[in-house]
Amino acid sequence: NNDGTMKKIVQDTTGVESIGPALFDENVFYKFKARHSGKLMEVTDASTSNNATIQQNSDNGNLAQHWKIVEVERGVYQIINRNSSLALDAVMSSDNVIQYSYWGGKNQRWKITGAGNGSYYVVNKGNNRMLEVYYAETADGSRIRHWEFNGKTCQMWDIIKADPDTVSIN
Repeated sequence: NNDGTMKKIVQDTTGVESIGPALFDENVFYKFKARHSGKLMEVTDASTSNNATIQQNSDNGNLAQHWKIVEVERGVYQIINRNSSLALDAVMSSDNVIQYSYWGGKNQRWKITGAGNGSYYVVNKGNNRMLEVYYAETADGSRIRHWEFNGKTCQMWDIIKADPDTVSIN
């Protein structure tokens, strides 16, 4: 945990169960910052349409760079864009990542696991492929895809509060 205390994690045949406070607050929006480039995951052109692609870009304050992380089963999340209210979706017939109306398919479910140094791997439940920046590109507009695990920093994400002054009252 950020306060230096240990967080107990239990894994069994049905998934990972975190004992203690939830990793992500469902009432808070987050930014996904690519570890290798320092750029944020966003919906291309701040689109609010189904099938819009996902890319990285410099932090520009646009709500298309903000995401809600909602647990849908133990250790598995849907990731919803703040601007469009559409879900992050791994296209199974290609390596594309898009946004699409949430319907609950495994391609719209993501496991978020520690990668070390405060970063996370975001793993698609449908195919166990990692969310990554295409070929570790660093330019604005580089596309985000799902790809086999390779341990590179283009597959690691820092997940930070979009509105750091937000306080959640439970």
